[in-house]
Amino acid sequence: MMPLALNHTPARTANVAGAFVWVGPTPPPPRIILIDDVLTTGATLAACAAALRTAGTHSGSALALARSMIDDAPRPEPHPQPAPPAPIRAVPSPWPAR
Repeated sequence: MMPLALNHTPARTANVAGAFVWVGPTPPPPRIILIDDVLTTGATLAACAAALRTAGTHSGSALALARSMIDDAPRPEPHPQPAPPAPIRAVPSPWPAR
């Protein structure tokens, strides 16, 4: 099994297809929440959801704690860096020194 981090979308989907099955002593709850640590392509969540639907879950939601940026995904434009502050110039005082 290839590490998922190195796979692109089609390979990741094929890699986890059929990898999950419900083995609980009773059917799964009718509504579920799937939680993933890092969402890359969604293949893992989709495969888990498919296994739960097959076992009897009717609806569900997914939550990911982080989103991975993969090489073939569009990336947001970086934020422009602020300009450095202008140098401070020493200005002679209009008042005589004491």
